[in-house]
Amino acid sequence: MKPENESEEVILVDMGKINDLKKSLISLKPVLIEPTEINQDFQFLYHQLQIIHKDGGLNDGNLTLFNDTISICILRITQIIKLKTSFKFDQVNLDEIFDYILQYINNSSNPLFNSLQALFNKLIDFISISQGNSFPQILSHWVTIIFDKNTKENNQIIILNKNSYFILNIILKRLSNLKHIINDHGNFIYNAIDLLSLDTLANIIAKTIIMIFNDSYVKNEDATLFETWFPFISYGLNSSNKKVIQNIQTYVLPSLFKTSPQFLNLLIDHYLLLDGKTDIVISLLTIGQNLSLVDPLTFIEEKVLLGFLTHENPTYRINSLDILLGGNTSINSPPIPLKIFQIIKDNFLIDTFLNDEEIEIRNQFISTMNQFINLRFKNSISNLKKTYKKNEEDQEVNASIRAHEQFLDWLEHHLLSFLNITSSYSQLITSLKLIEIIAIRIPDITNLYKNSHFLKLLIHNLFNDYENVRQLSLSLLINKVHSEQLKQEFNELGFNNLALIEDVYPILHDLSGRKSEGGARFIEYIAQTKLIIFKDEAFVVSLIDKILDYMSRNSKTDDWSYSMHGFFKCLNLIILNWNQDFYLNNKDLVTRLYLTIYKISKGSWDYYVENILGNSNLNDIEEDEEDDSSDLSSSSGWKSIKESNLLLTNLSVNLKIATEIIPADHILDVLNLIKEQLEKINHRGTFSSIYPSFILICKSCFESDQYKHVPKDWLSNILTTIESENDKYISRRSGSIPYLVSGILIGNIMSGNSERLFIPTFDTLFAIAKRPYVHKHNEAYDIPQVHAFNCLKQMFQESPLSKECLKYIPAALRLSLEHFTSDNWSVRNCAVMLFSAIHHRLFGGNTKGASLYPADLFFKKFEGIDAVLENFLNIALESKQNDRYVPMLLLLTNLSFPTKVNDKTIKTIKSIIPSILENSAYKIREMAARSIANSFESSEIWQIFESSIKACQTKNKNHIHGLLLMVLENINNFKSDSLRDAVKRFMYIKHDFILGCKCYAITKVYADILISLFHDGCDSSLINVMGNYFIDEVTDESSNLKGGKDLATSSVATFLLQQYLIQDQMENFTDVVELGLSSSKSYGTQVTILQLLESKWDIVSKDASLLSRLSMVLWTIIDTTYSWPYVQVFALDIFKRLDITSERQFTVIKQISDQDPNENKRWKALESLGRSLKSGSHHSSLDFLAKCSDGPKEENPFQSRESALKSLVSFCSHGMIELEGFTRALFLIISKGLYDEDGDLRSISGALLSRLLKSDHPIASTNLSKLDFKRIIPHSEIKLFNELILKEILDNTMSFVDIANLQYESSTPKLFEIETHNLYKNEIQAIQGYSSSIIIGEGVEQGYQFGLLESKILSDILVLQKQSFLSKGTIIELVRNPTLNKSILITITIAEVWLSKYPNHTIQTELQSLKSNLQFYDYIFTDATNPKHLT
Repeated sequence: MKPENESEEVILVDMGKINDLKKSLISLKPVLIEPTEINQDFQFLYHQLQIIHKDGGLNDGNLTLFNDTISICILRITQIIKLKTSFKFDQVNLDEIFDYILQYINNSSNPLFNSLQALFNKLIDFISISQGNSFPQILSHWVTIIFDKNTKENNQIIILNKNSYFILNIILKRLSNLKHIINDHGNFIYNAIDLLSLDTLANIIAKTIIMIFNDSYVKNEDATLFETWFPFISYGLNSSNKKVIQNIQTYVLPSLFKTSPQFLNLLIDHYLLLDGKTDIVISLLTIGQNLSLVDPLTFIEEKVLLGFLTHENPTYRINSLDILLGGNTSINSPPIPLKIFQIIKDNFLIDTFLNDEEIEIRNQFISTMNQFINLRFKNSISNLKKTYKKNEEDQEVNASIRAHEQFLDWLEHHLLSFLNITSSYSQLITSLKLIEIIAIRIPDITNLYKNSHFLKLLIHNLFNDYENVRQLSLSLLINKVHSEQLKQEFNELGFNNLALIEDVYPILHDLSGRKSEGGARFIEYIAQTKLIIFKDEAFVVSLIDKILDYMSRNSKTDDWSYSMHGFFKCLNLIILNWNQDFYLNNKDLVTRLYLTIYKISKGSWDYYVENILGNSNLNDIEEDEEDDSSDLSSSSGWKSIKESNLLLTNLSVNLKIATEIIPADHILDVLNLIKEQLEKINHRGTFSSIYPSFILICKSCFESDQYKHVPKDWLSNILTTIESENDKYISRRSGSIPYLVSGILIGNIMSGNSERLFIPTFDTLFAIAKRPYVHKHNEAYDIPQVHAFNCLKQMFQESPLSKECLKYIPAALRLSLEHFTSDNWSVRNCAVMLFSAIHHRLFGGNTKGASLYPADLFFKKFEGIDAVLENFLNIALESKQNDRYVPMLLLLTNLSFPTKVNDKTIKTIKSIIPSILENSAYKIREMAARSIANSFESSEIWQIFESSIKACQTKNKNHIHGLLLMVLENINNFKSDSLRDAVKRFMYIKHDFILGCKCYAITKVYADILISLFHDGCDSSLINVMGNYFIDEVTDESSNLKGGKDLATSSVATFLLQQYLIQDQMENFTDVVELGLSSSKSYGTQVTILQLLESKWDIVSKDASLLSRLSMVLWTIIDTTYSWPYVQVFALDIFKRLDITSERQFTVIKQISDQDPNENKRWKALESLGRSLKSGSHHSSLDFLAKCSDGPKEENPFQSRESALKSLVSFCSHGMIELEGFTRALFLIISKGLYDEDGDLRSISGALLSRLLKSDHPIASTNLSKLDFKRIIPHSEIKLFNELILKEILDNTMSFVDIANLQYESSTPKLFEIETHNLYKNEIQAIQGYSSSIIIGEGVEQGYQFGLLESKILSDILVLQKQSFLSKGTIIELVRNPTLNKSILITITIAEVWLSKYPNHTIQTELQSLKSNLQFYDYIFTDATNPKHLT
C-alpha cells in the first residue's frame, strides 16, 4: 500500500533519467543531433508527461526539472526542422501537452511558472514551424480550451488567475485575427472588465483587452470601431465598482486612445450629451491631456469647462482644475495660454477652493497649485524672458510676460486678502500654504516680501488661535532668502526697541484661550529674526535678561503668581532654536536662565502642591474641565506647571552641555522637580504634554555617566514604595507611578545603556501582583497589587517596550485571567485593563476585517499561551462563570484554526468552543459564534451546525440560538455553491422547526440569516410562511410591549420588504408597510420600516397606490398621542415628502411646529409645512417664515439650521406661493444658508439657487455668492428684497456690546474663554455677497431700513474715530483687542458697500478721516473689497 506522504512521487516517473537527459540535451549542438535519437528522447518525455498529467505526484522542484528538460528537447527538434526540412518526427497529441501546461500554470511557485512559460513558448515555436497552415487553427482551438476551462454558470467565461491570462496573451499575440473573440465570446470581455476590480489582475487583463482592440482597429474606420467597442468601454466606465472605473482608466483607455485618438473624441462627444456623466467626461479629458491628444481649452466649449470648474461637487472641481492647470510641464514647454489666467480670476476659482470644507480637496488644490507654480508657471515665464532677451522688439512676448507678472501680482494680493481676522480658518491656512509655495518656489519672481502689508499680516497672525497658522506665519517671517526686506520691515516697525516687549507682557499673562501662545510666538519671532536674520546674539541675550528680570520681580505677586505660563512658553520657544555654540558662548545667560526658571518653577509648584493638590480629591482633572472655584489659581495653575516643566526639560535634555555650564546640585534639583511634577500632577492635559519630555530626560540621564544613576534610583524608590503597605496613595490611569516606571524604562532602552532595567522591574512587579491579599471593603487607597497591575498594564501599552513585553505575554495573561473573578473590585478592574493591554499588544486595534493569526504559529511564537487558554476554558466550563469566558473568546476571535493541524491542544480548544454556543448568556453565545466564524473553516462550521441541530430538542433554545448565530456570523463565507445551497436548503426546509421554538431571539437570527442568504430572491412558499408569522405577531395585541418580539418582527419585516421589492410585488410590499406601521406596540418595527422606506424612496415614490396608503398610515402615527415621539419624528420625515391633503392635517402639523415639546418633531413638522403652503390659502406664510427665520442663525445647533433651511427650500420649491413669502424665504436662504459654517447646508441652499438661476448644473456655494440674484426676484418685491438686505447689514453693524468692548481693559480673565471657530465662514464676504444684490431704482431705497442703516454707519465710524489706540501706532495694540480689529474691518466694509450703492458726502468724508487715522494699520484693509460679480 502506498503510504500517505504528499512528497512521495509516482514511481513510474524516472527523474534520474530526466535529469541526465537534460544535461545531454543542453550539451548537444543542433548540427550534431541525430534525428532518430532526439525523436526517441521526445517520445520518452511525452510518455512521462502523460503519466504526470494523469497521476500527478511530483513536487514543484521535480516538475520544474521535467518542464525544463522537455522544453530543451522541443527546442532541439525545432532547430533540426529548421536545418533539415525533411526531418520527420513521431506525432504526439499537442492538446495534451497544452492541457498539462494549464493543469499546473496556476501554481504559486515562481520557478514552476517560469518553466511552464518557457515550455509553452517553445511549443508555440515548434508548432509554427512544424504545423504550417494548421498553426492558427491550433491556437484558436487552445483559446477555446482556455475559455471552456473557465466557463461558469450561464456560459460566463471568468478567468480568475493571472497566469492563465499570461498564457492566453501569448496565444493572442501569435494570432492574426481576434475578431471572433468579440463575436463569439463577447461575454468574456465583459467579465474581464468586471475583474479589473482586482488589482492583482488589472494589468494583465488590460493587456488582453488592448490586444483584442488593437487587432480590430482599421485605419480611418474609427466610427465602426467605436460602434463595436463602445458597449464594452461604457460598461466599465459606468460600473458600480470604483476599482473597475479606476483601473479601466489607468490600464486600458490610454493604450486604446493611443491606437485610435478619434475613439477618445467620439467617447467624449457621446458623454457630453448625457446628463450625470460629468465625472466620466473629466476623466476622459484628463487621459487625453496626459497623452497630448486633446487641449481642453479648445476641445470643449468654455461654458462646459466653466461648469466643471464651478460645480458643487468638489471632486469634479479639483479634477477639472487639474486639467486647466495641467498640460506640458517640461522645461521647454510652450507658454501658458493667457486665457487660463482670465478663467481663474473671473470665476473665483481660488476663492472656491479656499472655502472648501473637505480637507482632502484643499490639500489636493494646494498640490495642484504647487505643481502649476513650481513647474508650469516658472518655466513659462522663464522661457518667455529668454525669448524676449533674444528679440526685445517682440511686443507679443513682452505683453505675455507682463500678463504673467500681473497674474502673479493679482494672486499674491488676492491671497493676502484672506489673512485678516474675519477670514475663515480654511481660507487663512490654505492662503498661507499657497503663499509659502510662491515664496519658496519662485523667490526671484515674487514681490511678496516687498509688500509691507504682507509682513504686518504675518506678524498679526502670530497671535492667531490656531497653532499651525502661527507656526506657518513665523516660518514665512524667518526666510533667509528675503533677509534684506525682513530687516527693513523689522526696523521700520521699531522691533529693535526692547521696550516694545513690555506691551506683550499682558498677553503673556492672559489666561483666556490660547492668547498667551500668540504673545509667545511674537517674542520668538523677535528673537529668531535677531539671531537668524541679523546675526545679533547680544540682542537675544538682552531680550532674555529683560524677561527674566520681569519674571523675578513679579513671580511672587498675587496678581501674576498663577499666570507665568506665557513667559515660560516664549522662553521655551526661543531656546529650541539655540545650537550648541550659543549655549557655550553665553554660559552666564544660560546659568541665570536655568537657576531663575528653577526658582520660579519650584515656588509655583510648592504653592500648587500645598494649596491645590492638597485640597483636591484624587480624581483626574480633564484639560477642558471647568472649575467653579473663585480662586483662579486653582483652575489655571496647571498652565504654568506644564510650560515650566517643558522649559526645564528642554534646558536639561542635553546634559552634556548642561554639565559644562550648570553646577551638578542644581541639575539634580531640576531633575527631581521634573520627576515630582510628573508623579503628582493630576491634570490630564498637563501630564500628556510633559510625559514625552520626561522620557527624553531619562534617556539623557542614562547617556550621561554622571547622571545615569538618577533614573535608576527613582525606579528603585518607586518599586520600594509600591511594595510598602504603609504608603497610602492611588495610582491613576492618566499619570503617577505607572507612567514614571514606563518612562524610565523607555528612556533606558532608547539610550542603549548596557544595563537593562526591564527584566528585574517586570519580575518585581509580577511578584507583587501575585501576592495574596486580604479583601477590605471601602479602601481609601490602592493596595500594592493594584499598583503593580497598573504598572504592568502601562508597560504593555507602550510601543517602545513592545519587544521586551512579548516574551512575558503568557505569564501576564495567566496573571490577568487568574484575577478576572477577584472579590476585590480594584484588583478585578486592574486585571481586566491588563488583559485589554495584552490583547491590544497581540492583535492591534482589533479592526474588523483584519487578517487572522494562524493558531499554530501564534502558539509557537508565544510558547505556553495555548496551555493557558486550554486551562482557563476548562475552568470556565466547570465553574459556569461567564466572566471567565469573555477574555478567552476575545482572544480566540483573532485566531484561525487550520483544518489539517495535529496539535493536541488546538484540537482540544476547537472541541470546547462549540459547546459554549448553548451558554445561558446571550452575549457569550454571540461571542462564541463570532469566534467560530472567524476561526473555523466554513465546511467545519456547517458540519458543526448540522450535527448539533439534529441533536437539539426544541426545549434547548439557547443552543439553537447559538447555532444560528454561528451561521449568521459566517453567512458571507459560505462561498462554494454546494455549501451555500446546503445552507439555503436547510433554511427552506426547517422553518417550521425554527419558528416552532416560539422564541423571538431565535426568530430574529433566522430572519437575519434569510436577509443575507436570499438577497437575490427566494421561493414564495418561504415568503408566505414568514408573512403569516409577521401578521400573527403584529396583530397580537394581547401581550405587552416586548423588546425581543419587536426586534424579531423588525427583522422579519426587513426580509419581507426586501423580497417583495426584488419580485416587484408592490401590493404585498404596501401591505407589510401598512401593517407594520399600524402596530402601536412595535416601535422598533415601525422605525425599521420607515428607515427602509427612506432608503428606497426612489422606488417607493413611483407607486401612487403605495403613496396614498402610506400617507394615511403615517398620518395615524403623527396624529396619535400615544405614538412614540421617536417614531413620530421618522414619520414626519417621510410625511414631509407628501402633500398635506386636508385642513385638519394642516392644523395638526402647524400645532406640532408651534407647541410640541420635542424640538425634532417641531422642525420636521415645519419642513412638512414648507411644502404645503400655497398661494390663496388663508394660512399666512408669514407665520411659517417667522419660525424659520431664527433657525438658520449660526449660534443654533446643526439640526435646527438644517431643518429651517430645508423648510425654506421646500417652501420655495413647491406650488404657487405668495410673492412676499417667496422673497422673504429666498433672502433667508441667500443670507444664511449660502454662508453657513456647514458645507451640507451650503449645498442645500446652493441646489435651490442653481435651479432658480436655471443653471444646468449645481453651482458651488462660493461661486453662487458672487452672483447677482436680482433677476430671480419678482419685480413687485424689489423694495422688500432691498429692505431685507439693509436690515441684514444693519444687524452686522456694531452692537452695544461691541462698542463697550472696543476699549481694551484688563479684567478677570476667563480660563476657558471660547475661541474663534469660524472654520468656513467669512463675515466680510457674506456682507459683500448679499449686498451686491441691492437694487437701485426710483423709490426703491426709501424704506424704513434705509435711513436707519445710513445713520448707524455714520455713528459707527464716529465711534471708531474716538478710540485712543489710533495714536499709538503699534501692532500689539490691535491684536490685544480682536473685537476692535473686527469692528474696524466690518464697519469700513459696510461703509464702502453703502457708498458704492448710495453716495453720501458725510459718510465719505468721515470714512476717509478714519482711514487716515488708521494709516499705520492699513494692512488690515488688504481685502478684495467690492469684487467683480458674475452676471
